[in-house]
Amino acid sequence: MRPPERLAALVDVAGVHRFQEDIAEVYKVCRECEYRGTKRQPNGFRECWGALADATPHVLDLCRVGQIGAKTFPDPVPPLLRSGRASLLDLTQDELGKEGAYRVRRLMQWEHSRDGGTEFIDPSLVRILRDHATDPGYPLHFVDFEACNVALPHHGGLRPYERVAFQWSCHTVHQSGELTHAEWLNVDREFPNFAFVKTLRQALGDRGTIYVWSPYEQTTLRNVLTQLEEWIARDPEEADKVAQVADVGDLESLADWLNGLLGHEDEKGRRHSSRIRDLHDLALKYYFHPDMGGRTSIKVVLPAIWKADHALGTHPWFTQYLKTDGDGQPLDPYEALEPLPLGDGGAEEDVVREGTGAIRAYQDFIFRAEAEPQARANLQHLLLQYCGLDTAAMVMIWVHWTKGSLIRGGV
Repeated sequence: MRPPERLAALVDVAGVHRFQEDIAEVYKVCRECEYRGTKRQPNGFRECWGALADATPHVLDLCRVGQIGAKTFPDPVPPLLRSGRASLLDLTQDELGKEGAYRVRRLMQWEHSRDGGTEFIDPSLVRILRDHATDPGYPLHFVDFEACNVALPHHGGLRPYERVAFQWSCHTVHQSGELTHAEWLNVDREFPNFAFVKTLRQALGDRGTIYVWSPYEQTTLRNVLTQLEEWIARDPEEADKVAQVADVGDLESLADWLNGLLGHEDEKGRRHSSRIRDLHDLALKYYFHPDMGGRTSIKVVLPAIWKADHALGTHPWFTQYLKTDGDGQPLDPYEALEPLPLGDGGAEEDVVREGTGAIRAYQDFIFRAEAEPQARANLQHLLLQYCGLDTAAMVMIWVHWTKGSLIRGGV
């Protein structure tokens, strides 16, 4: 008897019964069930939820659904499920949580999910983006970083979990209507953070708007600034060597640039940049597409607009990302990224489509001693194409939101 059959025989005896938890009590963990949204059989999610699994739009897809309940606000989801309903539309406006940003987001989702759902672009979003074109102004830099915090530091002198910034990508929309792309990836075993910010300064300069898709970039820059200041105080000669600059004055200039870019610090220690603007914050407040559900990750927003806005695929800036499936439908650009062989005579292929994959690929790229030259070149290509798509995705979303109205030069 094979092991699976033996296990089944052990379980299938008198007196052994499956314990079914009350989904109304455990619904928060069900949101991430690996069987949700798949056609795999047997389907554990459907076995637990029964007919409630088919509700559309599903209450589990409501923005931050697990955070609605609070001491002063009873969670409305358990009573909803016990009544045999599981659509987010079965909640009332008054049941969408306490006042705040996430209630506003849930209300936007609730209002625009009826009858199959409709895209919603708040007019305030376009006005805000138009204001950015004047202040901070052009050029518009769309920036993404890749970094890692590892328990065992890659480099001497670092503390456990100290951030290592190893890659950036920047797509820039110029006032003339031209789109350019710059990128940097660490390719050796030296501590990369100072070279990272040195090359970034060359790309961003001292003027223009800098768009990001989370606070991650600002956090990374704050970490690098702290490292710069510590290294200058501790060992300026070594810091000069690592940063590949002539003297400590160049490092101090770099630290001054970072300080200016990050902006003033308020009483709570938060920095307020005059140049950096968070597109994710704008998406959370002013944009909804039914394919996004309750999520606002760029990995969700881009596929939604790419599928809905066919003009993006024919735009001269983005034609390289247009690939279709067997039915001629446009593929999610992240899913269409090219896999490449990484070893074993070309039998093993991989592709980088998310941040954790980028960290693994970078560690292999830098520290895997037995990597073949072609495999190493392929790892470099995978890292560059993924990070480059992240910043191209921001430009696509910006073009979609503004309907191209902010592009100069007739592009």
